[in-house]
Amino acid sequence: KAGLIELFDDSYTVESLRKYKPHPDAYRKVLTALDVKPEEVLMVAAHAWDLAGAENVGLQTAFIARPGKTLYPNAARPDYVVNDLSELASILRNATPAAGNLSE
Repeated sequence: KAGLIELFDDSYTVESLRKYKPHPDAYRKVLTALDVKPEEVLMVAAHAWDLAGAENVGLQTAFIARPGKTLYPNAARPDYVVNDLSELASILRNATPAAGNLSE
């Protein structure tokens, strides 16, 4: 609904994996497909349980605090908590990467 679909190169599904998020293999499948290390990835979501799964695999995380969405109480706080994608983009634009981790 945000009109962003043309900005994506690909999409990924867990259908063939038959393990569903937040199972670690769901995140590892995408890391393998993209040939990237977990610390090189920022998972952005408005559902905190998904971020908890991503964090457990070593991904950086960003929570979009949309109306009615809350942080997952039994998980570590995401690296970023923002109100919308524009706010996250602004933070990332001004970040100084340290050892590949934007949250430092």
